[in-house]
Amino acid sequence: MVGLGICFLQDRFKLIPLDPKNYFMSYVPIVWDWPTILALNGATVLLIALVLWLPTIIINRIQPVKALAFKK
Repeated sequence: MVGLGICFLQDRFKLIPLDPKNYFMSYVPIVWDWPTILALNGATVLLIALVLWLPTIIINRIQPVKALAFKK
């Protein structure tokens, strides 16, 4: 959300200027490609869910009685 907010501010108010001597434009342009933004956010959410879900499956296979039993 912070990144999208900064992009919105740049798009509306042109906060980051460029030197016209070195660049062909006077400000940093922002392109709103919503399908790409939504796909990246969706992939990130799925990856985080997978990273949290896999250890849960492994932990559920551990039986507390066996984990706490002392071996001699």
